[in-house]
Amino acid sequence: MSLSSQRKRFSNQEIARYGILIALALIFSYLEFLIPLPVTVPGVKLGLANILVLFALIRYGYVPGFLLMLIKVVLSSILFGNPSIFLYSIAGGLLSYLVMALSIRSQKVSILLTSVFGAIFHNLGQLLVVWIIFNGLVVLANLPILLVSGVITGIITGKLCELTLKAVQ
Repeated sequence: MSLSSQRKRFSNQEIARYGILIALALIFSYLEFLIPLPVTVPGVKLGLANILVLFALIRYGYVPGFLLMLIKVVLSSILFGNPSIFLYSIAGGLLSYLVMALSIRSQKVSILLTSVFGAIFHNLGQLLVVWIIFNGLVVLANLPILLVSGVITGIITGKLCELTLKAVQ
């Protein structure tokens, strides 16, 4: 069996679906730049695109969810940020995705709690990069605020993901 025949071929419907999810994730990422937050701590944001990553993870599986997260991070860093944002985003995205995938796999954690875990671990991934770059001084000051904001935004995005899943069914 040749290598090309072993690869999964995506249907036109799947390609269109993933294209729509990527476009929506980028739109949500852009909207985050437009929505002012009451807290001006670096790293605090709504995480609206995480709704789509969690949705894809639950609805379509681990690989589509991972690819959506990866493509969203790369494209949003290019379109809306700079190279340094990529380091924070990829660290947060990878750690968040890993924790959410493990939560979903366990089948014992609710979507809402999975989202909260994802938000908290996204912030921890970003703080890990800050820790490495700045030797930890900034991390300790921002940790409590980022943990609280992770819980709040995780609840919001988790509830929106639940509503989206119900609407799509």
